[in-house]
Amino acid sequence: MRDGVALLDEIWRIVDSRMTRKTINKFVGDILARSRKRSIIYIFTAQVIDTIDKRIRKVMDFTSYAVMNRYETVAKVLTFRSGYAKTGTYMKTFYFTTEIPMESYDTEEEIDMIDDTSDNKELTTPEPKLIWQEGKARCLDCKTVMVTGSKCPNCGSANLEDIEPIYFDSWEEADLHAQKYWERWFAEHKYGVSKSLS
Repeated sequence: MRDGVALLDEIWRIVDSRMTRKTINKFVGDILARSRKRSIIYIFTAQVIDTIDKRIRKVMDFTSYAVMNRYETVAKVLTFRSGYAKTGTYMKTFYFTTEIPMESYDTEEEIDMIDDTSDNKELTTPEPKLIWQEGKARCLDCKTVMVTGSKCPNCGSANLEDIEPIYFDSWEEADLHAQKYWERWFAEHKYGVSKSLS
């Protein structure tokens, strides 16, 4: 992959700092050697930053820590330069409401992980696919695409259909689909070269 973004949830499961397996070391080496040359941005989550291999932490551009309020409705995010949160690397604090993230996925869902406990066993996984999903649901009455909620924010209808994700085998297929999608969107919303996007 080139010129892309890789999203990894719970990265410690594949690059745990305590693991010395051959396949893990190869994965870490690939991240370090290829990410900048291929213009790949890695965005990942981890419950504890110390569980991530220190070679990755040394090349991280940013680290963010999210702290929820007691009602779990607002997250305060502290952002630091590099993979180490220190007073001298503090950059900024921002806030966001948690309604959309809470609606978008189940935080209690468990994903089956690959158990590769042998140094001699090669990691064999199917090639991951690229996913496109326009939203969570579409209103059948006014065609509004929704990312959260059980009623249409435009017309108040509960007559909704789920939007299924589309899977792509290659970056080129996904890129072509996205290009056509945005061309159609701009045409439907009457955006032209002269109309500002702001």
